[in-house]
Amino acid sequence: MIAHRLPLPAPFDWPRHLLRCAAFFIGLMGLLLGSAAVANPPLALTQAHFSPRPGAPEQAVELPDTWAQRGLPNRGAGIYRIVFELPVVPQQVWALRIDRLADQHEIRLNGALLSGRIDPEAGKPPLSRATPTWIPVAPQMLRSGHNELQISVRYSTRAGLSPVWIGPAGPLWDDSLLEQRLEFLLPVMLNCGGSALGLFMVLLWWRRRSEVLIGTFGLVWLLISLRSTAYFTIYSAQQGIVFDAFMYISQILSALLLGMASLILADRARHWWRRLLIGLAVPLMLLGIPAAALGEVDTLRTFTYPLVLGAVIPPLVMVAISARRLQSRARLLMLTALLTLVVTAAHDYLGWRGELSVMSRYWMPLMLPLVFSVFAWTLMQRMVNALEQVEQLNSDLELRVAERTRALEQANLTKTRFLAAASHDLRQPVVAIGILIDLLREHIQVPAQRRMIDRVNDAVASMEALLKGLLDLSRLEAGTVQPRFESIELQTLFDAIAAHVNEAAHQKGLKLRLRPTRLAVRSDRVLLEQIVRNLVSNAVRYTERGGVLVAARQRGDRVVLQVWDSGHGIAADQQERIFDEFVQGAGRRNAEGNLGLGLGLAIVRRAVQLLGHRLSLRSQPGRGSCFALGMDAAQARPGALRAAPSAARPLQDWRLALVDDDDQVRAALAARLAAWGAEVESHASLTGFRQWLARHPRGRSGVDFLITDQRLIGATGLEVIEALHSYAGPVPALVITGDTAPADLALLANSGVTVLHKPFRAEVLLAAIMQVRRAAP
Repeated sequence: MIAHRLPLPAPFDWPRHLLRCAAFFIGLMGLLLGSAAVANPPLALTQAHFSPRPGAPEQAVELPDTWAQRGLPNRGAGIYRIVFELPVVPQQVWALRIDRLADQHEIRLNGALLSGRIDPEAGKPPLSRATPTWIPVAPQMLRSGHNELQISVRYSTRAGLSPVWIGPAGPLWDDSLLEQRLEFLLPVMLNCGGSALGLFMVLLWWRRRSEVLIGTFGLVWLLISLRSTAYFTIYSAQQGIVFDAFMYISQILSALLLGMASLILADRARHWWRRLLIGLAVPLMLLGIPAAALGEVDTLRTFTYPLVLGAVIPPLVMVAISARRLQSRARLLMLTALLTLVVTAAHDYLGWRGELSVMSRYWMPLMLPLVFSVFAWTLMQRMVNALEQVEQLNSDLELRVAERTRALEQANLTKTRFLAAASHDLRQPVVAIGILIDLLREHIQVPAQRRMIDRVNDAVASMEALLKGLLDLSRLEAGTVQPRFESIELQTLFDAIAAHVNEAAHQKGLKLRLRPTRLAVRSDRVLLEQIVRNLVSNAVRYTERGGVLVAARQRGDRVVLQVWDSGHGIAADQQERIFDEFVQGAGRRNAEGNLGLGLGLAIVRRAVQLLGHRLSLRSQPGRGSCFALGMDAAQARPGALRAAPSAARPLQDWRLALVDDDDQVRAALAARLAAWGAEVESHASLTGFRQWLARHPRGRSGVDFLITDQRLIGATGLEVIEALHSYAGPVPALVITGDTAPADLALLANSGVTVLHKPFRAEVLLAAIMQVRRAAP
């Protein structure tokens, strides 16, 4: 992968985006306002008489009327009496529209109950607020001439009454709907959006705890938005103590979190003012519970809100001072947002106290989402800048990784080519030595010389094992091994392992026990034998005294094969590493005095993964180890009949063609095949083989079997087979090779030709020849 340097985004264009926001807001307002054209304007009733209770003296007031501005308490009960004249009784349905009317009210028209009901015996007024109200009026309730409207109200705060409109129901409904949209729908929409953004910021902090500022600010935004949404949707006299306490406590908590977020934004998170905020807010929140129980939350608000507002202003000033670091337009926007926040809070507090007209709206639900959007954008801009730096660093890192990866790939390719070439060149003389030693052992009968030949044979066997390990690992890495699953009786596997490992265990004085079993498993016969043989050989190699036990037991539909040893054991921090390539048994030497290549367990792990089996290890230093191999159980079936021992000259009267460009290997193979009774025709190249074929009539080769090396000078063994088949027809053939490169192994695997990998012993060569001959048509 080649990484490209990421371009940095263009700087943010504040004016253009602010213009877009303004256009969106205007469009939203237009959607909410709709068409409000009014024909035949209704009557506006702005003169009324007010009395605090029935029978008390009345006072003429002009609507809108705000009690606090007339020196009355900001809460309580009152009665408005409004007189109006009608020339005639209307024929269609009329309606009343009152933009600020207590939800605890009772309206009577000409003495008849029109809307609501107030219990005159009720004590302190419950939760109540002024809301837009539209009430239909039946024509029969109106009179020609003098009409009287009596409105009784009970307020818990912001007591007063707006002008009253009476007239045709249709136009008044349109006007009332507009007012309700402005009073309820618009704040709810803005605060629902704010809740979603606040929740997003909180979740961002939850996943990335270092973003404390974003998390705190998101929590403030979420809490205020939920409080505002609750105020406009579920606020009513029926909510009672719990709701009133929640509204108060959430307000104090929001102010506390806003102050703390402001300190963090001003890079003064550890400022002593933070402790002051907490010390002030916690007691005030606790006071909200008894105040709600006593119905005195509004009294508590009168004293606490100025304290909270005063405590939050200094952190906001700190934010304004720190805004000097921002660019000019961003600084101006931040300062404007802070000023708007302070002015909005002061306005709403004065409105709640009744210092402003009852017609004034609360600004906070409308302005907070906009102000918080500015704060959120500042935070997001900081995060975006940080992400830009991270992206730049990632881009540089990817370039470096790509360069290092190319270098490593080149080094790995070089290593693979070197190992393949070295492995091939090493295998050639080993094959020749092994075959010649087999021939030599057949002719030497003197005991002293025989023992010397046996030692040489053991050394060659060790060398063959090392080279075979490299080959097996290369084949597994190349993906050329395709398992062939069948039912395998474990006892036949145990017998083969015992024949292979018994001598090594006996030489070390170890007791090798393979517990007899009748269990069978589903696996690949060759790969399973390779796995178990490597595990048992390792156990024998690294056990100095005691013994090795191999046993199998059934657990449900699984069979677990275990290899126990009493060796040195493996430390816990090494138990995963020993399955890596070229890791040699914690530095312990085997019986031959060497460490080996450390490939056995690496081959085991890859073969287990290929078969889908499960391998586990338990080990305790100084006590020994246990490798456990889990496999699917299978039904035991009669094993294949074992072949009778071959005769002394198993290839008697065979005519074989041998092609190999290595003189030593070719001579050793020819001698071995001849000793088995075959007539051998040897060639060093494809050209010489073709010249020999040309002496025979086409369609007849004069040979019964072909053995060819894969890597020849100027040709391959597959080309030799193709030349023979194209000239003389199908003849059984066997390819021998010392190649270990994955590409070469894949090529041979896809050819369908039987392959024998060097180094090999004489008995393996004979078995391969017989197998190919039996499979031939």
